[in-house]
Amino acid sequence: MKGTGLSDQQQSELTAFISAISPDPAPDLDFRTVYRSYESNIRDPIGGDAVHGKAVADQYCMICHLDGRVGPVFQPGLYEPEWVVARVRHLEGHDDDQMPAFNIARLPDSDLRDVVTFLTSPKVAPPIFDRKKGKK
Repeated sequence: MKGTGLSDQQQSELTAFISAISPDPAPDLDFRTVYRSYESNIRDPIGGDAVHGKAVADQYCMICHLDGRVGPVFQPGLYEPEWVVARVRHLEGHDDDQMPAFNIARLPDSDLRDVVTFLTSPKVAPPIFDRKKGKK
């Protein structure tokens, strides 16, 4: 390669230009938030507001959960509350890593509770089938 490279002034100007057009650096990830998200199940997962849960699901979840998209289509009445929470928060025992983890900073427990209530509440849709936990 010919040449002597950039002069100190050119290097300084180029560095300033790249810094000026670069996006702001991402804030440091607070691992305490991630850890708390994976720590436990939410209390009373079906004690939320199903109407607000549908609005949250429509706004954030339907990007992937519409017919023909990456995730399965939402079917109220099909899911068990604890399963939905484990799947969203990636708690111990969830069965799939395809869904992005939604930590408590990104999806607060109150909003998750509302979405779970929307998906699992008999008031929204009667359960499609009744699983008997612990029984064969």
